[in-house]
Amino acid sequence: MTFGGSGFQVSEDFTFKISNRPEGTYRLVAKLPAGNHYVSSIRVEGQDITDRPIELGSNDRMDGVEIHIAADGARISGYVEQEEQRELAPGATVLVFATDPQHRGLYSRFTKTAQTDQSGRFSLEGLVPGEYLVYALADHQAGSEMDPDYLRSLERDSKRIKPSPGQTVQESLVALPAPKMN
Repeated sequence: MTFGGSGFQVSEDFTFKISNRPEGTYRLVAKLPAGNHYVSSIRVEGQDITDRPIELGSNDRMDGVEIHIAADGARISGYVEQEEQRELAPGATVLVFATDPQHRGLYSRFTKTAQTDQSGRFSLEGLVPGEYLVYALADHQAGSEMDPDYLRSLERDSKRIKPSPGQTVQESLVALPAPKMN
């Protein structure tokens, strides 16, 4: 669940308060502006809760939340060709997602997409260093990348990359059709 509206306030010193929150299961997610940085960890009173759900009652408090941001994200760039003609593919979608299924799903910081430009080139930055699969889609439906079953169906034909902090990986990809899902 994400927070927004009148119950969410961020102060000039980057402290924040969330009020009027119902009881439930939550996962803290920080949306960052464009750039080569990423959330490296989220801690509550010293305990790492990055990518983990937490249960909160309607009157529970969470103090001491720390969101750590690293400035040495990995990058991937390159070009995409059409499957049959081997011409550059403008408007294709490049999908990068974690090899580890535990790091997939709604609002995963390990999943990113980019559209190719008019010359078939793409660039993604701010990747958490780690192991990823990369797939180019000729006809991607936005939001499908949040479905773990959809990502599983792409695994076999994906390229594997393992960028280090600050590293740029260059790839040439072929745009394939999106898998048919039931």
